[in-house]
Amino acid sequence: MKFHVALACLYLAASTGCSKPEMAVKNLCTGGKPRNFAPNGFSLVFKAEYIDEVDEGRRVFEPITDLQELQGEVKLAVDDGGNTTGKESQPSLIQKPQNVALKTLILIDGSGSIYDEQSNTENKIKDAVRQFLQNIDDARHIIGIYKFYGDRTKIEPIHGFSPERLQRLDRNYYASTDEWKAEWLKDRDAMLKSMEPTSTPTIARAGTSTALHDALRISLDTIQNIGKGTPAPGGPLPSVLVKTLIVFTDGKDEVAAGSDYTSTKGTAIVSADAFKANTNNTVLVAGVAKEDDDLDNDLLEQVASPNGLFLSDKFDLLGDAFRRFAEKAAAKANKYYQFSMCSNRRGQAKIGAILRISHPQYQEGQMSFSYDASQFVDPTSETPCNLNAAQACEWSDASGS
Repeated sequence: MKFHVALACLYLAASTGCSKPEMAVKNLCTGGKPRNFAPNGFSLVFKAEYIDEVDEGRRVFEPITDLQELQGEVKLAVDDGGNTTGKESQPSLIQKPQNVALKTLILIDGSGSIYDEQSNTENKIKDAVRQFLQNIDDARHIIGIYKFYGDRTKIEPIHGFSPERLQRLDRNYYASTDEWKAEWLKDRDAMLKSMEPTSTPTIARAGTSTALHDALRISLDTIQNIGKGTPAPGGPLPSVLVKTLIVFTDGKDEVAAGSDYTSTKGTAIVSADAFKANTNNTVLVAGVAKEDDDLDNDLLEQVASPNGLFLSDKFDLLGDAFRRFAEKAAAKANKYYQFSMCSNRRGQAKIGAILRISHPQYQEGQMSFSYDASQFVDPTSETPCNLNAAQACEWSDASGS
């Protein structure tokens, strides 16, 4: 079955007079042939966002993640020339396509300022990370936890992105989704265990300084390089990588000084800007200052993504910040959907169609596509219209645009 894709993303104009935010829906199928799930239907992948604001002439997009949950209120309508009536043409919507992959690196400041013999301060940080982990229930989401001190050459893995671990959590290595999810849950349990409260510090190290600038640069390099390897046996690399860096610090960089301080700070900001240039990438920063001048607020503001900075003087508030961080990390991936539809069109090629999506909170969004039904046949027991077996077309959002 041939599948031809209109690459344009269609937006409703604000001149409609509707005060609801605009919905932006983009078709991500990239030409070629999708994997046909039945001899009478097709499947495609799209992303849904709303336009939150226009900043200096640039649209700022925020993800729409509830199309699946609001099935009674969200309407999907396909117009392919009026011949879409009947049970056979009912559409299906699937959230969380498996060729989206999420990678989150949590970077923890373990310098001497959070060290105390009873580990009370450290345990509050661990509790915040635990709350983040407990809010993630998506096997596509692999999380790495690292700590840093005054060493400018490295960050230390607590639960790192080793090649062996990344392979062990790759869906392509498992015969079933249940096996894959079971291995992922085992891995998450190990992370939760490493963040359990302890009577003596396991992260903080007395007497050490804060090499924040270099730790930011190294952690950004680490997460940037994930996904650049070779495909696993039996499957391609994910079409979309959603990456998040979460940073906790309670101090300024104390290692660099003078012109070196200015240079390394600038390098950290440049690295963060390059990372955030892909709109699927996010930097979230939690800073806790015991005194007014403990944090380099200018650095943290420039490194963090919009609405991605949490500042406080209380460690007890970290848990709420990390819960919000978990929601932000998941939202970037949950804006992707797989749409499937059986068609009662027969013997026609290059059928132009429009998918319209009505949502109670946003203006209607739509996207154009076309499909080839020249070899479609009537459904029988041997050739059923089986939306549950749908496989997505070849698709990509590598640009992050």
